[in-house]
Order: sequence, then structure tokens, then C-alpha cells
Amino acid sequence: MYKIMRNPRVFSREAVLARPTPVPDQAGMYGWYFKKIPKLVPMDYYCCHDDMALLYIGIAPSQAGSKSTLRKRIRTHYRGNCSQSTLRKTLACLLAEELNIHLRPTGQTGRLTLGEDEQVLDRWMEENAFVTWQVIEEPWAVEKDLIRDGNVPLNIQHNQEHRFYKDLR
Repeated sequence: MYKIMRNPRVFSREAVLARPTPVPDQAGMYGWYFKKIPKLVPMDYYCCHDDMALLYIGIAPSQAGSKSTLRKRIRTHYRGNCSQSTLRKTLACLLAEELNIHLRPTGQTGRLTLGEDEQVLDRWMEENAFVTWQVIEEPWAVEKDLIRDGNVPLNIQHNQEHRFYKDLR
């Protein structure tokens, strides 16, 4: 089992966005632990650490030849917008009522974003979302197994067997 699921060291939004950042500029996998689980997420057994639940696993890059890294991807999840981050879009959908936030299409592409509400999601993530990572040379080679073995309800890709998949989709 990878260390993102076994006694991980987790980092806050503030730590990840600090200069210098502890996040390596390398390929790898990352896991998101949450203090507060959005109320629509089923309360199954999750991999837990310090009273936080592992709800999402990601990789960077997603394929050979991509220039994405752990640093770029994790920072995008913490400070990007919903059109750049599936995790942020998922959280926005699950927390819309609780946080009074609303996804809306933007620009010519119609990609969904929260606009000014992105800052509301930033604050929620500051309080509740913590990330860990592990450097690995070819993360795309282990992604499917990681998601399956991690029992992570917020992943959509490679997660059709999870009982929350249909509701989340």
C-alpha cells in the first residue's frame, strides 16, 4: 500500500501555497484527506488519518510526455477554478447548498466555474482539505489500482464500482 494511504504526512492549503512550497516539482500521486465530509457522501469505511477521511486520489501527470507535476496539479486544486479541477467541481456540486455557491458557464467554451464563489470554496478547503503525495515515476500505471484500493468516493474516472459513482456522476 502506498504511503498516501498509510500514515501520511498531510499538508494544508497554506503550506502548499507557501514559498518555498514543500510540494515536489515531480511526477507522482496525491491523496486528499478531509476533516468534514460533504453530507451527500455516503459514510462508508474510508482510509482515515487523524480523524480525516481519504476521499480523492489523483496523479500528475496523467500520461507520458505531459509536463504536469505534483506541484502544478495540487496548487491548481487549491487555488484554481472549477473548470481546471475535477476535485473543485465535485466539491462545488456537493457543497452548493451548504456554502450557497453556484456553478455557471463562462466564456465561449461554457466551462463551469464558480466566479467569485471560488473564494468561498477556497476558504472551505483551507479549513477541511489536506493533501499528501508520493513521488512515483509513472503514476498513470498505478492510477486504476490506487482508486479501486483507496475506496475513494469523489473520484469519477476508474471508479465505476464505487457505490457513490452513479450519484456523483
